[in-house]
Amino acid sequence: MLETLRKYEFVAPEGGGALEFVGETPKIEEGLDFEEEEREQDDVGLEEEEEGDEEGEEEEEEEEEEEESVGRRKDLELRMAGLDIENADFDEIWERLDPREREEFVRLAQELDEEESSTQLHDS
Repeated sequence: MLETLRKYEFVAPEGGGALEFVGETPKIEEGLDFEEEEREQDDVGLEEEEEGDEEGEEEEEEEEEEEESVGRRKDLELRMAGLDIENADFDEIWERLDPREREEFVRLAQELDEEESSTQLHDS
């Protein structure tokens, strides 16, 4: 906006009110008239605004995921409270895991097993 005001030498009166033109008559640049140029600048502004909205949505999603993660950790802490994990039986720990945690545990165990098998094959 300021760029347009400077380009066409408009000034805003200190007391408010309509803009005052103080320069020469605006020139048509590269085949664009004033209204077309103004529309192009509006389009750029809208694109920047949309990009800002997308970034805001991504940040909001990340915050929600982080809050969910913190909530799950606190829930797990409560379920594991009073349990000596170092000396607990597997069944005691397994019973306190929710279905999602059990699936993740199995997946991680399978990945670890595959890595170990792959390492053993390469070492042989």
